[in-house]
Amino acid sequence: MPSDIGEVNGLSVDYVNKHLYWTDSRRRSVEVADYDGGNHRVLIHTGLAVPRGVLADPYNKYGYST
Repeated sequence: MPSDIGEVNGLSVDYVNKHLYWTDSRRRSVEVADYDGGNHRVLIHTGLAVPRGVLADPYNKYGYST
């Protein structure tokens, strides 16, 4: 996993595309990376008060955050 992660509260595994999604409440973001930590990207970084959970739906290509 990338070293610049603040506080992970939610984690979801996309076993179809081999991605990990997580919420970082300290950075107020939803992020994704490959299983090995490569290709780390911030997906959402605005408009989130304190993200706590995330769900990946790889078959319908949706993601949900609470």
